[in-house]
Amino acid sequence: NLDSQSRNAMEIGASNFELAKHIRLDFQNYAVCDPLLAEIDGTVQDDIYVVGKLAENAMSEFADFGISLVLGRHVLEHVLNPRVLLQEVMLTCDDDCVFVFELPSLKHLREQYRFDAVFHQHCQYFDSDSIELLVTSLGCELIDMKYNALGSNGGSILFAFKKSDNEFLPKKR
Repeated sequence: NLDSQSRNAMEIGASNFELAKHIRLDFQNYAVCDPLLAEIDGTVQDDIYVVGKLAENAMSEFADFGISLVLGRHVLEHVLNPRVLLQEVMLTCDDDCVFVFELPSLKHLREQYRFDAVFHQHCQYFDSDSIELLVTSLGCELIDMKYNALGSNGGSILFAFKKSDNEFLPKKR
């Protein structure tokens, strides 16, 4: 049973627990959500609450969790509609929740001709413009975005955002 706390984190797509093991102690409660963990769904492993479902089907389990941080490393590129998923996740999060994601960088894939890093499991790829459009279309505010040329898949892009009172305002070109 998860009690609402002010410093709770949820990691989406956490099948190997590596990130969770490194930062778990920084939070009152830590939960992972990944369908690959279905066999241990609803259990607590190393003080980490496990939800073994697709995130879009698991948000009701987090209704009273009080999420202040959402993490996702190489998960949004596997989702058919990341905007819908993020909308669902946002409904269960605190108003001051911070969302942090890492994705393969389309920019690096193109610049380095890393077409060997294009996988059939990826539904889409992102660059800085598409991330900004995604974040603003959610009515959120981009906190920061950085490229990591050494990241997996030929390079990655990391970005953080938070809820905002802003209306959808795509930047003018």
